Amino acid sequence: MRVTLAVTAWMVSLVSSYSSPADTLPDIKNEDFIKECVRMHNKFRSEVQPTASDMLYMTWDPGLAQIAKSWARNCQFSHNTRLKPPHKLHPNFTSLGENIWTGSLSLFSVSSAVTAWYNESKFYDFKTRKCSKVCGHYTQVVWADSYKVGCAVQFCLKVSGFEGLSNGAHFICNYGPAGNYFTWPYKEGSTCSACPNNDVCLDNLCANPQRDKVTHYYSTVYPDWPLYSPHGDEKSMLTTEDANLKPQITQAKRRKAPLPSRCRRGRRAERRALPALRLFSQESPLWLLSFTTKGPSPAQPEVRRGLSI
Repeated sequence: MRVTLAVTAWMVSLVSSYSSPADTLPDIKNEDFIKECVRMHNKFRSEVQPTASDMLYMTWDPGLAQIAKSWARNCQFSHNTRLKPPHKLHPNFTSLGENIWTGSLSLFSVSSAVTAWYNESKFYDFKTRKCSKVCGHYTQVVWADSYKVGCAVQFCLKVSGFEGLSNGAHFICNYGPAGNYFTWPYKEGSTCSACPNNDVCLDNLCANPQRDKVTHYYSTVYPDWPLYSPHGDEKSMLTTEDANLKPQITQAKRRKAPLPSRCRRGRRAERRALPALRLFSQESPLWLLSFTTKGPSPAQPEVRRGLSI
């Protein structure tokens, strides 16, 4: 009897001590994760050069986070096509912006992902609004009128459209309202000199207690677009976190982002930015790929840096 109890206790201990790779990634309700996402965005928004006169302080939005999480479960290296009219996924915003970072689980952190987006600033000419390389992630991060953000990170065994990646972290941030239109991301000038009425200056950003209120309400119903598993079956994964909703079967076909078939190991691969007119397209402002990785080789499929789309 004692032996049986001892074996049972050992088995329970073994099971409880095991954690999957997914357990290492934070949920969208994790306070530290939320604070870091907001902190990194506001840090870079407050540091833009030339300085911004109208940059709004950015705060967390649970609805945007749920949209990001729901799309991230696709494990697809492609953008959400329903962020613009005629679709409306968020009650307060007509159009939503989106940045995506995907890479090895061991490389992921909120700081590294958002920093990678901001570092595209070196490719952006503020005077001409042109990019020498991909810079749409940067302009969305520092888009003055985008004052809400919601992010999510998903563990993916494989990411469709991203060759050579296994055990990946798929990180998505959605923004409201969307940025990247046919204009400058912000107004140049002394910090906070062009803030809206009733705003106060906080760390070089325009803050407003009413606008910056953070709700902690998370809907029990996720957006109802079809989601796909990395294994090719078409079972919806919308309900993974909500036991009250039943999984659905969809007939939609998988979509893959066009990527190079392979990158030779040690060679830096980059896809050139599209012309500025396309970069700031209202229809798909962030559909530009940035390959800054020492690519995978057939012998050793290893992604050394994350990719953004």
